[in-house]
Amino acid sequence: MKITATFLVITFIFLAGCGGSEKTPTPADDGSAAVAKGMAELQAQNVQGAIASFKKAAQACDTNFNAWLQLSLALLRLGEISAAELAVKEALALDPDSAEARLAEGQVAYLKKDYARAIEAFAAVAAETSLPAT
Repeated sequence: MKITATFLVITFIFLAGCGGSEKTPTPADDGSAAVAKGMAELQAQNVQGAIASFKKAAQACDTNFNAWLQLSLALLRLGEISAAELAVKEALALDPDSAEARLAEGQVAYLKKDYARAIEAFAAVAAETSLPAT
């Protein structure tokens, strides 16, 4: 469990401040304010509040990649693995090449004890030659 918590912390740090993915640019009025509020809630350790904000952002614009990705990570933080998996699938549908979404997919698979899928997701990210800047 310590490894999982460490992975989630590293993932949140890596993703902090991200907007839309490169493949799904984020328009100005698509729930970005709700995503920003969710990130602030996470910093304040209010995971439930963050989840509510990320859900609001995803409802405002179902093509907001960052809303779905951050929702999945916040849900993982609470151990809501099935709900996190659904959010990860939405993020991957928007940007199947996203390293961030594939890392989240690997985390979900690991927590579901689907180790083959977890290794596949993590290996795909490890094989990337150009990862997003932090």
